Amino acid sequence: MNDNPTYEKAETKAFLLGGKARLRAPIPWVAPYAEIGIGTSIGKFETVTAFDNIDKSGVIYHIPFSFGLELGKNHNVDLGFAYYFQPSVAQYVGALTLGITFP
Repeated sequence: MNDNPTYEKAETKAFLLGGKARLRAPIPWVAPYAEIGIGTSIGKFETVTAFDNIDKSGVIYHIPFSFGLELGKNHNVDLGFAYYFQPSVAQYVGALTLGITFP
């Protein structure tokens, strides 16, 4: 490699809709979980790399996957990682998540 910058990008402007199922260990105060599902992404997708040149608009599928911990006496604090894989446009995204449930 010559250490020169390359023109690579992955850009998405989309609305995501889908569902997931959660499997949780029933442990007091700290309950680990994993989620997986299927969904649809509606919008515009562009991926430009050395291996891919994809420019799509419309509806594609995505696969959401998450894992984390439900914390607290009533498991009302959720700390985890969420990922969305969009194989048809060679993209994925991940995020650290924090959720609080109010009774």
